[in-house]
Amino acid sequence: MLILGGMPGWKIASQAGHRLEVDHHAARESVTRNSAGSLHATDEISIFIAAGVRYNYYELVAFFREPGVGKVQRLLAGMIGSMKIE
Repeated sequence: MLILGGMPGWKIASQAGHRLEVDHHAARESVTRNSAGSLHATDEISIFIAAGVRYNYYELVAFFREPGVGKVQRLLAGMIGSMKIE
């Protein structure tokens, strides 16, 4: 799920997680293990991407469930590497 959001005063540096870059945009990725929710996910990955407009961002959320989480996470990493932000 990809969401466009914004909040006065929001900064990519204030987001938790490790730094990365998505199509030349600063981003942060955080992983939550044993996430709760109706999907019964074992892992949840949230990626915040600076939208290039002050205080705006894109948020990508992906949910994973064992078995095979590692393989699907590698697929997601490849997809993120090919994303284009326009």
